[in-house]
Amino acid sequence: MKDSILELDIHILKMLPVGWGYLYSAHIQNKTADYTPYFGDTIQIGFTKEVLEIGEQLHISLKPSENKNKQAYLPPMNGAVLSKQNNIWLIGKIEKNQQSYTLTIKQGKYEKSDEQTFLVVPTTLTNNTDDTLKYLSMSCSWLQFYCLNSNKMNFNTWLCSKNIPIMLTLAPHKCIDTEIKLVARQAITTSDKISIQIGMYLVKVENEHNLFNLYNTFLENELKNGIIWSNIIEM
Repeated sequence: MKDSILELDIHILKMLPVGWGYLYSAHIQNKTADYTPYFGDTIQIGFTKEVLEIGEQLHISLKPSENKNKQAYLPPMNGAVLSKQNNIWLIGKIEKNQQSYTLTIKQGKYEKSDEQTFLVVPTTLTNNTDDTLKYLSMSCSWLQFYCLNSNKMNFNTWLCSKNIPIMLTLAPHKCIDTEIKLVARQAITTSDKISIQIGMYLVKVENEHNLFNLYNTFLENELKNGIIWSNIIEM
């Protein structure tokens, strides 16, 4: 373990001010990295100064220090991460990732229909590459390709009478807008704080004549690692 160096791609989800600095919550995105003996899918990073931004996509290297943490929380150190074994790992480098595809959400607005209130969240998928993106969706149940991280809301789903896999395309350096409707899990008061983050399972299509097989593979959870997470909005 002493000479182990982990190279990780992370997405900064949240920031919490503490007495000695800031704690950042980050989701590990590269599932092929052999980090599972030491970390879960989410890590906490401590800095004495506010150096990271929520929503940033970063590439970091982690190396275990010789210090054994004797507490259940992070000590006041720059770039410190606690492992499952409560060992202190230190960040050696931080580089910003240029993401090939990004998902962005904006502050939503409430709409009422059939005595039910929805929160409509504008969502934008952007292709930052020089190539056309071809990706899998469904003719009706396209929400299957989205996931939600929220403390109060769920997706508004619907029944489909006809539903088949389809291929969507997005030209280089272009974006596509989608409105996603959310419903409250329970009654929400004006004092409630709502945190929303939307993820997208981006399944690339290489053979447009093989959509059904690709969709079945997706349903078997074999293609659900490549989630693109949006920024976080709070309402």
